[in-house]
Amino acid sequence: MALGTHDSQLTQPSPPPARAGGNEPLRLAFGLAFEDLYSRAGAERLDGLFLEFLAKADPALVASLEAGRADPAKLAVKEESELIIAVAPHLEDFVGELFGIRGEIAALQAEHH
Repeated sequence: MALGTHDSQLTQPSPPPARAGGNEPLRLAFGLAFEDLYSRAGAERLDGLFLEFLAKADPALVASLEAGRADPAKLAVKEESELIIAVAPHLEDFVGELFGIRGEIAALQAEHH
């Protein structure tokens, strides 16, 4: 089933994974639960949270992203690529915050930049 074709659960969620070296389950940030990752409503909430996160970091970029989403046909291929490249580091930071792995991501970024 493709995302967006059905409003109910996308798949059955499995139990939250445990942290490496421990039995405590991972917790998601932003008040989300792992079950939210398996529903359309949860995906929409996650998207809204990302847009808020991006707006705090770069209001002009979130406006560009929303404009591109509203009418993707208006974006030339190069503009679309530039938008993806501009959003990517913010998405990486958001995912790090969401899964509580900001430190690990920062360490990897330091190795590669």
